[in-house]
Amino acid sequence: MASSHAREVYRELYPRSCIRADNGKWIYTGFKFSNRWFTGFLSRYRISLRCKTKRAQKSPEQLHLAIQNWLQFNRRNTVIRPDSDCGIPRGPDVKTVGRFKLSEISNMDQTPLPFEFNEGKTYAKKGDKTIWVKEQRSGWNKRQATLQLTVHADGKPHTKPLLMFRGQERLNTKARKEEVARYPKGIHVIFNPKAYANGENLKQWARQQFKWGSPYSPSDKEPRLLVIDAFPAHKKNTDQKKAQDDFIAELKKLNTTVSMVPAGATGYVQVLDGFCNRKIKELISELEEIHYDLYEDQWKSGRFSVSDRRVLLTEWVLEAYNTLHERYGHLIVKAFEQVGLSLNPDGSKDWKLKIRDLPSTCTLSFDL
Repeated sequence: MASSHAREVYRELYPRSCIRADNGKWIYTGFKFSNRWFTGFLSRYRISLRCKTKRAQKSPEQLHLAIQNWLQFNRRNTVIRPDSDCGIPRGPDVKTVGRFKLSEISNMDQTPLPFEFNEGKTYAKKGDKTIWVKEQRSGWNKRQATLQLTVHADGKPHTKPLLMFRGQERLNTKARKEEVARYPKGIHVIFNPKAYANGENLKQWARQQFKWGSPYSPSDKEPRLLVIDAFPAHKKNTDQKKAQDDFIAELKKLNTTVSMVPAGATGYVQVLDGFCNRKIKELISELEEIHYDLYEDQWKSGRFSVSDRRVLLTEWVLEAYNTLHERYGHLIVKAFEQVGLSLNPDGSKDWKLKIRDLPSTCTLSFDL
């Protein structure tokens, strides 16, 4: 919460320029805090947001062939053939890409959500070799959640977000029931020991959420194209092979073609990894900042319990999810085009293909 900390410092240095309103919100008469000011401050003093750890990924050149094969798979399954299932004709106003309606092309992925945003990061001078990070109370960083998002190529919110908290799956206590009753409608919440989707969670997601993640009735059996990452719960050649097979079987019942992102290529060809996950985390962090400003004393005194923080996170996630589609739906549409998922299979729009960091020689020209 960098801007919140800046406000705290300002109140300590210039108390006469700070007024507490009746609603508890601070008013600053001598200074205006804004993202533009904060960005300029970082630039002037060569400060950047630094991580305490690093992770490596294959270069795009190493993944060129794997990505090319992935593009071929998607186009082969999109092109209309004499025996292709194109679903029910819906009229000229419904956008289609080959045999799929635009709303039926989607990408599902999971991203971790800490209770403390920007966890493991701090602002430090550019070029510093050692980055010290102040930790919160022991155990807070373990009480995290996983957000599972599904976005669609038409840029509209068809599938509810799924939030997974760490905890017992079927804990039937009074406290759990009271907490669940406080969750907002429009988001699905589950608990499991690792706060991460296992094979059974994915199977239930397909049955209960993805099944209804369409403007059309599941009984219409509209053909779907779903892009998923090869994470452990449904990756081939693992101990969870059966769980993967059950998950894929549930998707096939929904007339879904599954497109598995090549290992190591998620940052290049997955819509959620490339744009949406980062943006929704920014939106959630903004909502957290606003809440902190309004209830600063309660946050500092530890008045918000773990249960309270879970409820708040469900509210922030849902609001951020809706904002993502309202403000940036057009960018979601563009992102699907840039990775080739919603380009016309006749090749007329292939100039829109733009895989990040890949050379321009990567095209959609191949034998069907």
